[in-house]
Amino acid sequence: MFNDAIVYDRYGPPAAVLTLKRLPLAPLAGGRVRVRMRFAPVNPSDLIPVTGAYRHRTRLPAVAGYEGLGEVVAAPYGSRLAAGQRVLPLRGAAPGSGLSIWMRPGWCRCRQRLTICWPPAGISIR
Repeated sequence: MFNDAIVYDRYGPPAAVLTLKRLPLAPLAGGRVRVRMRFAPVNPSDLIPVTGAYRHRTRLPAVAGYEGLGEVVAAPYGSRLAAGQRVLPLRGAAPGSGLSIWMRPGWCRCRQRLTICWPPAGISIR
């Protein structure tokens, strides 16, 4: 099983270093759920590490993205989360760790359950 991710293996201008790659999907480990990202904004906080500004906090290669709205697609037996629930994973990670926002699907360790009503009443998402 594979997932698609926006990855960078060197620092530089985002248009020059970000690439779409197909990565092996990490197995589901204890305390983690598999999440399909539905919405992932592009913010300065997503792009600044790509340029190398936080080299001391970024291990390459890395998958870009720090926040977004996802939907649980798989959860281990006994998990507080269930398939279909929406979550806000807020953290980026390196390939192999399995967690990032600019990938589909990935897994994450969700410490809290949030009830997210989406789309908000009166707003059409197309």
